[in-house]
Amino acid sequence: MAVQPARVPPASKKKATRRPGPSRKAVPALLDRDPAAGIAAIVRDTYLAFKQAIHAQLREHGITTAQWQFLRVLWHREGLNQNELSASLRNHPSTTVSALHLLERNGYVRRERSDTDRRNAHVFLTPKGRALEKKLIPHAAEISALAVRGMSKSDVEILKTLLTQAMRNLDGIGPTD
Repeated sequence: MAVQPARVPPASKKKATRRPGPSRKAVPALLDRDPAAGIAAIVRDTYLAFKQAIHAQLREHGITTAQWQFLRVLWHREGLNQNELSASLRNHPSTTVSALHLLERNGYVRRERSDTDRRNAHVFLTPKGRALEKKLIPHAAEISALAVRGMSKSDVEILKTLLTQAMRNLDGIGPTD
């Protein structure tokens, strides 16, 4: 006897935005799955959890998580050239060019040629790009607060210090372009 697949109702046209919180399908923590997991694996899984948590909010504005990183830098240091932006995010220049093209096409940034070196383009936010900060940063702060729930302020500071030290220890290791 063949099993009939369950009928799935058509998706609603309204996009559902999920608030941060436990996922519907709880995934065991990495250390529960692999007690010998290294720091790199734990950091990767944490990054993916953050990325998943903010994805729906970004999608509402047509922004990818990669483009989100560029916007975060520009909200603090507007007017960087493309090479400075690549270096600040540890990205390959071609990745930066692609992301900026999409952000520019969507009206979030504009590029201006340098007066001193026409090969250089400086990146500036448009009013639309600046407005996104007020919409998205509170959501990111909410996700960060959720991530450190149950940790003391001193534990959070220690975590930040240790991760920063690990990053500094790895600076300069690997291929350079």
